[in-house]
Amino acid sequence: MNPGTFPVQVRTADNTTHTVRIRLDNDTDPANRSAAELVPETAFPAGEDVRSFTASLQYFSGTYYLYVVVSDGAEPPTAF
Repeated sequence: MNPGTFPVQVRTADNTTHTVRIRLDNDTDPANRSAAELVPETAFPAGEDVRSFTASLQYFSGTYYLYVVVSDGAEPPTAF
């Protein structure tokens, strides 16, 4: 892995479109809006598949926590 990149893999197995958004948070409170966008909301079509891509970390230095939001269109989306 290149130290300036972050590999992302998304596996879907549903009949609805999925969205994924990944943010980097410099604390453990996602509600204070201090997170930076690593991967903007990205839609994946319905169906079973594994999708892989690489996000660039070139503008980020320091220690961050990942904040991931995944949605299949049903409310509320799952965040972890």
